[in-house]
Amino acid sequence: MPSRGGRKSSSSSNLDDPEKARRSSAYTPNFAQKLVDNGVSLANRCHRAANHQEWNEVLIQPRPSLSPSRMSDGHYDRFVKAIDEACNEDEVMSHVFPKIVGDSRYPSRQNAKLGNLAPLAKKMVVPQPDYYEGDLPEPGNRQIRTRLEKSIVPSKRKHYPFLPNFFAEAKGPDGTFGVAQLQACQDGALGALAMHRVQNLGRRGEVFDNKARTARVVYHGGGTIDLFSHHLSQPRGPGTPSQTHMTQLRSFSLADTPESFRQGVGAFRNASDYAHQHRKDSIEDAHRRNEIVTPEPPRISPKSTCRPLSCQAPIVESSASDSDSSSVEDSDDSKYKTSSRSLPKDKLLKPKIVSVAPKRLAGRSLPPGPTTRRRKALVTSDGDPSDYSEEEESRVSRRRQLPKAKVLTATPERLARRDPSPPRRDLRPRRGSRRP
Repeated sequence: MPSRGGRKSSSSSNLDDPEKARRSSAYTPNFAQKLVDNGVSLANRCHRAANHQEWNEVLIQPRPSLSPSRMSDGHYDRFVKAIDEACNEDEVMSHVFPKIVGDSRYPSRQNAKLGNLAPLAKKMVVPQPDYYEGDLPEPGNRQIRTRLEKSIVPSKRKHYPFLPNFFAEAKGPDGTFGVAQLQACQDGALGALAMHRVQNLGRRGEVFDNKARTARVVYHGGGTIDLFSHHLSQPRGPGTPSQTHMTQLRSFSLADTPESFRQGVGAFRNASDYAHQHRKDSIEDAHRRNEIVTPEPPRISPKSTCRPLSCQAPIVESSASDSDSSSVEDSDDSKYKTSSRSLPKDKLLKPKIVSVAPKRLAGRSLPPGPTTRRRKALVTSDGDPSDYSEEEESRVSRRRQLPKAKVLTATPERLARRDPSPPRRDLRPRRGSRRP
């Protein structure tokens, strides 16, 4: 298998590079003992974190996105097919691992060397996890990154996520679980130390609360994942380093059944969320403890390209009566809808007079007739409206009566008056005409 940051499948490749041959890696026999000598213990169920039960409760929390209605058995079938087709570690990370991670919501990197962190021991290969999650470098956390650069900034490329506390190591069918275990132990120890440095930033004395704020996952075999937590404990004596413990949380066989696949994927994503929450809380506590003011991002309001029209009426602020009417309107909105703008109560609308007969009749005399009687009925307020209605109906009835058609009979005298032959039309062309 090709080299990946000291991950050699044979010891002969190490002999070609004298510098790497002197460094200890997960493929060398003394790597595990070197970790133990520098205060990093391997998986041990006896040294559990103070929040071990909390981690287990978080892992089994249901996720709506993984319910059978949203993640059907077809997802499980495609996952099993990807496992069968993956032949090495690169194919596992390309085809199998994305189905476990899903849409990652946190800053992450794959196959990045953590060369900027202080090593756990001398002559140890720089760790290179297959996957890790951290926080995005921003102006708000610049002071923390500057003061704890060798502890929380993992890569020399400063734009990579910092403060890593969630890791994942994967091995293909030909990989070794023991190698992945040692690599993950080194990654988790560095993550636990980084979280510990942030927790004690600005304190007078170093505090150990025995809580795990770092997690990592190991994928191996035909779809099995193991979840571990990492935490620090007090040194055993003066002059000795603090102890970093790795404790197993759960194990899931993703290729067993669709239900186990949903449980394992849910545990992975829940662990990622819980690690992110610890990371966020630690940074906020460090800011508050050191009185670091986090600048808010600038709020840029979008500029409107619309210009006010000259014909638009100015906007007038509504008065108290407007608010009262609008509240009444909203309360009875289910029956009808009216305009939200209402007139003041003391100002009433004047009715518009369509007929102009009263104004024209003033000082004028008209001949007697049905029209005069109708207009007089409109002018006088004490008149009887029934007179107007009867006169109008009789007038309309007379208008609608059509005149009778006259029947003319043809007599010899009338026929003699008619010209028997119509005048002939002169068809000769006129002078000056263009017609040939």
